[in-house]
Amino acid sequence: MNDELNSKTILVVDDTPLQAIMLRRILIQTNYNVLTVKNGAEALEFLKKQKFDLVITDVNMPVMDGFKLCHFIKTDPVLKSIPVIICTILSAPEDLIKGIEAGADNYITKPWNNDLLLLRVKECLGRTYQPQIFSPTEEIIFGNKTYNISTSRQYILNFLLSTYEHIHQQNLELQELKEEIQHKNSELNQAQKEQEQMMFNVFPPPVAQELLAYGSVNPRRVENATVGFVDFSGFTESSSKLDPPLLLEVLEFYFENFDRIMESRQIERIKTIGDGYMFASGVLEPRDSSAFDCVRAALDIREFMKKAEPFIQQKYQLEWKARMGIHSGPLIAGVIGKQKLAYDIWGDTVNIANHLQAQSEESKINISQETYERIKDIFRCTYRGKLPIQTRKKTTGILMDMYFVEEIHQK
Repeated sequence: MNDELNSKTILVVDDTPLQAIMLRRILIQTNYNVLTVKNGAEALEFLKKQKFDLVITDVNMPVMDGFKLCHFIKTDPVLKSIPVIICTILSAPEDLIKGIEAGADNYITKPWNNDLLLLRVKECLGRTYQPQIFSPTEEIIFGNKTYNISTSRQYILNFLLSTYEHIHQQNLELQELKEEIQHKNSELNQAQKEQEQMMFNVFPPPVAQELLAYGSVNPRRVENATVGFVDFSGFTESSSKLDPPLLLEVLEFYFENFDRIMESRQIERIKTIGDGYMFASGVLEPRDSSAFDCVRAALDIREFMKKAEPFIQQKYQLEWKARMGIHSGPLIAGVIGKQKLAYDIWGDTVNIANHLQAQSEESKINISQETYERIKDIFRCTYRGKLPIQTRKKTTGILMDMYFVEEIHQK
């Protein structure tokens, strides 16, 4: 493939993150410049601001589907010279007809063959644009539906269908191209896989997929989530006496086991801040049981701390106790940063949960009235009364009802 084609810029339009990732990776490995967007409406915004040499669009998308996007491009005086490839599962011949009616230049089927995909891309990028000459229409019937297609469109349809007869002739060129791509990009492919795996290690899977596909994550408002904080009493004193490697070793021991508990309860570990551990449920997907899940995880942490205490005392001569706070309510979730990305949550719900942890006691789980109302029929709790707490809106502090979670109700 020559350098002229390699410098081309392609716009990929697909609302499925994994599919967008796969298509983007294939094209980048062939040295194309690639931008990915989620739907036809977003694609049009970029097409108006930036020059693209090719558009590859999925069919079924929210806001604006691929057929409407293709039709808009081909009827726009400025954009009509941009070739468009429709990506479809071809569940029926109607999809192909609709694509041709919309003015598509070519199509690929899902799941696509990488060699055939790259050949179609090369053909479209190497084609010289010719103004559409409209001819008399011809009726074609598929599945009780009638389509009116111009003669030139019929010629394109015949050409596309005839490509199946010539695949064996094209395979020689495709095989040479494949070997060249594999040779040049084996190291790049490995590096990309390692980078993607790192993303999945750092971020929750849905967030990692959206970051890899589109480069950003839209912030979301969550109306009903539960947030928990864990903090160690005795940590500050230990940090001034214990060697840093040993201090880090103890923290890793606890946090790795906390992670195991969160995974078993399908709760997200949000982040650690010094000796603080922050988790949440109901953020990535709605969950009526978010309060129950977080309280149950807190009880698991308390039980683990109790069992691990003799080991920690014997090996490190330390005696740390966990203080925990949990609150339920709305929050904002998203990814912050440009170079160093971090998934985080914000809002009064987060702040109150942190203050509840500060108002807790050793080996105690301190919860708010909002969380208590959601779990009171399942867990036995002790009312603590109204205690002061500060929020972002009232810096002078307010009084909140607080409860200590004791145990699950015995049947």
